[in-house]
Amino acid sequence: MDFRPPSSFTPPSTTMPVEILTFEKMVLKDVETLSKEMNYIKFNLTYGENMALQGLKQRRDVIIKAADKGGGIVLQDIDNYKQEILRQLSDQDCYKISTIDPTKQLSKEILELTTKGFDLCFISKRELQFLNKKNPCIPVIYTLPKIHKNLTNPPGRPIVSGCGSILEPLCKYLDFIKPFVPLTDAYTRDSMHVIMLYEGLNASTETEILVTMDIQSLYTNIPQADALATRDQPAQVPTWFLVEMRIAMGKNYFMFDKFYFQTKGVAMGATFAPNLANLYMADYETQHIFSKANPFLGHLRKWSRYIDDVLLI
Repeated sequence: MDFRPPSSFTPPSTTMPVEILTFEKMVLKDVETLSKEMNYIKFNLTYGENMALQGLKQRRDVIIKAADKGGGIVLQDIDNYKQEILRQLSDQDCYKISTIDPTKQLSKEILELTTKGFDLCFISKRELQFLNKKNPCIPVIYTLPKIHKNLTNPPGRPIVSGCGSILEPLCKYLDFIKPFVPLTDAYTRDSMHVIMLYEGLNASTETEILVTMDIQSLYTNIPQADALATRDQPAQVPTWFLVEMRIAMGKNYFMFDKFYFQTKGVAMGATFAPNLANLYMADYETQHIFSKANPFLGHLRKWSRYIDDVLLI
């Protein structure tokens, strides 16, 4: 993948070739014709329903979020929503308050690291420019209500929105680890892949059991040091990526009234998070599931995993 900063080039209209100007006129004419031919789409809400919707949007005592699962829309009391986030942020094993805005110092660290990488020919000039974000936004945290667990007081799934942040380019760059994921033993691509893996097994209903389970709060429970140690496994991650990953994980910060650092795990919302979680779990499985030291290995006929969801026989 070619990483480069967004282009700011705008061709001067005075030097625009006549062919381009002609093409522009033709496209504008087609768009105008198409807009006239479009069928009128009737609004599917009544006047009263539309007014109620507009009223909800203007209220400041509720917050509207998508449900964590199921595709529903959830209206929550704003105070309860904030209390749930503060409850999670009070976990001192995972989060630490920062007394200052870390953006400036972090920007300096990334510039020093990437400049050194450029000098050593690890990255190109375009990648150097891409990795150093100008005028970054401050990341914020929000939660998606898990109404499938509790309808009246749902816990929230924490998401750190890093769009436009100082770490966003670094997280995109670190998703270069993606090609290593399919090389792992338990890798499962999607539901069709599950069917391919299991349809020819002919499991005995008398002696074998199909089991499903998931890993609780995988992203926030990944030990950062262990995640960085995955390069010792067959799907090795280059050392240069690990140096950058240490910054992306160890210096992940966001704002919720105050500035916080995430000291454990990886933020959901980071581009490379799913693939890092996959590699960490592959390392764990190599040591504890597929190891000869596992006393139940002989009883395990099949083990597959999609990030934090496990299927086994």
